[in-house]
Amino acid sequence: MVVKKITQKPTSEQQRAIDKATRLKTSFKLIAFAGTGKTTTLIHCSSALQQLGKLGLYLSFNKKMADEANQKFAEYGLNSVTCSTFHSLAYRNIPGWLKNKINKPTLLPKDIVQKFKLENIRFQYNGKNRQLTDLTLALIILNTLRYFCMTVDQTVTNDHAYIALKEQTSIKRNDVLEDKITSIAKMIWNDVVDPNGDYGITHDYYLKWWVLQKPQLDFDYVMVDESQDSDQLILDVLKRQKAKVIFVGDPYQSIYGFRGAKDILQNLDLEALYLEQSFRFGNAVADIANLLLNKLFGETRQLKGLPSKTSKVTTFSTSSYAPSSLNAIICRTNATAFEYFFKFHSYLNGEKKIRLEVDGKRSKDIFSGIFQLRANKRPTCKELQNFSSYQELVDHIQVFGEVEGATTELKTFLDLTNQYSWQVIEWALENSMADDETDPKNTLVISTSHKSKGLEWDNVLIAKGFNYKILDKKLMISADEKRLLYVTVTRAKNILFTDGINDLLEHLNSKNMEISNA
Repeated sequence: MVVKKITQKPTSEQQRAIDKATRLKTSFKLIAFAGTGKTTTLIHCSSALQQLGKLGLYLSFNKKMADEANQKFAEYGLNSVTCSTFHSLAYRNIPGWLKNKINKPTLLPKDIVQKFKLENIRFQYNGKNRQLTDLTLALIILNTLRYFCMTVDQTVTNDHAYIALKEQTSIKRNDVLEDKITSIAKMIWNDVVDPNGDYGITHDYYLKWWVLQKPQLDFDYVMVDESQDSDQLILDVLKRQKAKVIFVGDPYQSIYGFRGAKDILQNLDLEALYLEQSFRFGNAVADIANLLLNKLFGETRQLKGLPSKTSKVTTFSTSSYAPSSLNAIICRTNATAFEYFFKFHSYLNGEKKIRLEVDGKRSKDIFSGIFQLRANKRPTCKELQNFSSYQELVDHIQVFGEVEGATTELKTFLDLTNQYSWQVIEWALENSMADDETDPKNTLVISTSHKSKGLEWDNVLIAKGFNYKILDKKLMISADEKRLLYVTVTRAKNILFTDGINDLLEHLNSKNMEISNA
């Protein structure tokens, strides 16, 4: 590989970060708004530190980002930097017996009911008799472990049980019930950490096990990219290191709260440096981003568009632009992504290939498994192997589909199988190219907001289906949805088509607008 030279001169705000990093005296925060060249800044920092003989670790939230960073650092000959996700870092350092448990089926609520002989429980709440079903109790036990794995706590406690219990029932503190939940959760966790244990584990379980070992990382400095998607568990590891840490991210792009991520950027008591000059888009797109930053978040700092970059904001449905002019469509949900896939497959008529940004192999396995259950066959998909019938899957989703993350996702898959036949879904997946090396000019990417994070395209259409309501001049929107919209509008480099959120933008631009947190 021919090593590239760093020819781009850093801006004044980038130079401040480089100077701060190379002194290696203290950890600090680098708040980088959308498209402001944070990766370039980290490359400059690492180059200067490599010349000083320092070893660096780059950490990111997802594998794709880590792989892309590894390629970029390698292009500039920065072999002193190791790129990894936190889970990958943990996986490389856990024993073989724990790795083997990842391949075993994980416990479902029905398994917990059977293994621990759970029964329906009656309790008093607000002077009324209430019932907690055995399956709901089992889900609460699993969620107790989930909350435990998000914390730095050494053992499962009633506090974890109460959080999970309150999520399902709004019940007040109940020592007897919490003791029961905690005792079973502890038994499951003891099995997890037992080399001879029987149960399968999730990725969060082995990450938690690794953190409890208080690992020491042999690096001089650590760069945590997208720090807003990290949590207290990750922060606990970093606090114990001798290495100085650069926490890099944008608090307004914190969109993984449903996975337990906490925006540690906001709460870290460290000096903050800012990157506000975007290199991705011009003033027109920056104006939309600033509208959201100011009206939805109350941010007074301004994201600056690149003066030399021409960008445009318009509506696709009323413009003269052809479907082939689009490079990406960003949707709120997977279901909407499928809908737009079928619609634009017809519109394009072969002018462009379409890549549907979903996990193709996993999606196909789950779709196939659902149809196998419908045909009274045993599903080959690991995630569905604990279901003995289609009706059992439907019942499970009806009970837990609105409250438990993995089941909510499974509900989306089930809804799609009710709308499309297996032949149509298989055709969609097989005709959706997964090859990232495809010429982007001849490809239309249909993605979700979550998957679009960290990416950029020339011309982007925002699809319908975002979760907000405007009633009587009042906007009702959640904090999570605000951040998701900010991520979405900052993906376009040239043209941003705002069809799916035009009513929102009109409301934010009005004089008497109101906002209520949903």
